[in-house]
This record gives sequence, C-alpha cells and structure tokens, in this order.
Amino acid sequence: MTLASSPGSDRIVVAWPGRSEDAATSAARMVRAIGNFGRCDPRLDRWREIGFTQREASVPFSTLPPQLGPMVRRFEAARCRDAKGHPLSAPVFQVNARNTAFGSPLELSASVGNPGDPRAALPNRLDLLVPRSTQGDSDATSLLKPTLLALIDAWAPVVGRIDPPGLAGLRTGRDRPRVEVGWITYLASPLARLIAPPAGATVEPVTGGGVLLSLGEHPFDMEDEAALALWRSVQDSLAVLEATTWPPEDDAATSNRETDR
Repeated sequence: MTLASSPGSDRIVVAWPGRSEDAATSAARMVRAIGNFGRCDPRLDRWREIGFTQREASVPFSTLPPQLGPMVRRFEAARCRDAKGHPLSAPVFQVNARNTAFGSPLELSASVGNPGDPRAALPNRLDLLVPRSTQGDSDATSLLKPTLLALIDAWAPVVGRIDPPGLAGLRTGRDRPRVEVGWITYLASPLARLIAPPAGATVEPVTGGGVLLSLGEHPFDMEDEAALALWRSVQDSLAVLEATTWPPEDDAATSNRETDR
C-alpha cells in the first residue's frame, strides 16, 4: 500500500528494482532504518501499528531499542497472500506503521522483497509522510534530509526523493518518468554516472556511492517560478535514464561477474 498524498506533508520515498529478500533480511534492514531514525531525532524510533481502534494503534511496531527477533516475526506476519490465504511464492512483505511522538502522526508504508515485476521498473518501495507541523521547531533539512539518508543506508535503494506538498500534482499523464525528481533526489552510483545535472542543482556525494541532487538548502517553494524551472531542468537531465538498459549495473558488479566466468 502506497500512502495517499497529504496536502500538509513532505513525502520521503526510496525505491529499487526486483530484489528477493526473506523476512529476516527485510527485518534487519528495517531495524537498521529505525536505529538510524533515532540518531536523526530520538522521537523517530517510536513506531506503532496502524489500527482501527485505540487498542490496536497502541501496539508497538518495533521494540525500543529495535531488535531483530520481534521484527522478523512482524515481517513473517506481513507476507502477502493470495485470495485463498496462501503465502505468495515470492516473499513480498507489506508493513505500515505510525509515529505520534511529534503530535501530528508520521506514517510509514513499505512493500519490499519483490523479486521483480515486468509492469514496474521499481516494484520495491518505502514511503514516509512527514507533516510540516512536525518540523516547526527546526529547519526541514534537519529532519528530512537525514531521514532520507537513514533509509538509503538501510535499504540500499536505487532512487529516492523528498517531495514537498503539492509537487506530486505537477506530475501528470500516464508516461511518468522512471525516476521522478523531488526537492532532494537520490541516485545510486549506476544512475548518477549517466547524467549531467544542470547548473543550479547542488550535487552532493553520498557515503557508499551515489549522489544527492538538491534544488536548494531551504524547503521547496511551489510559488517560486525559478525553483520550478530548476526542478523541470533536473527532471529533463534524467531523461537519459529512460533509454538505458534498466536497471543500470554498477561497474564493480559487472566486473565481478566477468571475473567469475
């Protein structure tokens, strides 16, 4: 389940191509992500289940501090099933959680473990909605950017971005690009080496490879025509990714396979 857009929330998204992972591997990644969150802000590691009743919503999604064993069991329970209730052959997991430590709830949704889908270039995805009201005591960059980096470190995605409120409304039509640009956009190294960002975009290397493309230090202003023009220019610079073999491979991975032969 992808979280519905909220008019007052920034959306952090990370996504990656087919990658089959079992419950233990996915759980380890989530534990790492939540641990990373806590280092961004101590309140960011307090996640609970999304429930229809107060009792259901009081159930912790993760222990404090996050532990692998309980999270493995959580992912095992979240394995997708067919109409008859049987687990799908591919270990695809869908989990959702909410954090109310800031007042206005943050919401997390993940669909992971998908080994591949011919209908989708990036079938694995994690979304995190961060209400603007939770950012009132600090600049958005102090919460949003570190949280994106926390997810990149844990989930090793191919792409990621931070969408400010309203930006999704500018993406229209059925032929949407594989890689969508946000206020801040992450590209893993196999993608980053293929593009030439336009002047005005800030390019920042990411530990472990890849880059962040930023449209500015401050939260994106949907009323700023210059900012919108830069957003369109960065999106245009990614058009080369539409024509390349998907997903592009890292040089190191290709070299290793050739050596194995």
